[in-house]
Amino acid sequence: VRSPQDLEGVVLAVLFWGANDSAIPELSQQHVPLEEYAANLERMVLHLRGFAPELPVVLVTPPLPDPVAWSKHRGTTQSDRTKEVTRQYQEAVVRLADRLGLACADLRTSLDDTGLCDGLHLNAVGNAAVAQSVREAIKRHYPTLDPDCANCSIPIQLPFWNNIDPKN
Repeated sequence: VRSPQDLEGVVLAVLFWGANDSAIPELSQQHVPLEEYAANLERMVLHLRGFAPELPVVLVTPPLPDPVAWSKHRGTTQSDRTKEVTRQYQEAVVRLADRLGLACADLRTSLDDTGLCDGLHLNAVGNAAVAQSVREAIKRHYPTLDPDCANCSIPIQLPFWNNIDPKN
């Protein structure tokens, strides 16, 4: 996003970072120190808000890894991801969302190991859990953006599925 025009028509931003950032530094080049991660995430929000001050933003906590499955997937005996380290990144996201008054899709309670295909990346179950968590965060924090609300502020482009004649 380099100008306000880049956000034309955008009604919501979702930022979902941290699964790679929370890797163990001695075992992965993807690691970003916790304080730097939180500062980077805040900079992303402030950057977006610099162009669109009222833009609703949802922060999503990184998913907890399954270190055993991730090690097996990578063919190693030691995982470069741990639940304990990733929890710190999750907590940083929750604190940042709270401090900035943003919605937070908190995966700490809505996603478990069954939502991961290889111990790190989401599978269909995980994607559904994230989508549901984001939708719940929208409903709580930005209720007029919830497509199920009576006075939804998002214009409807196509008819609802139940308004379509399946025989036609």
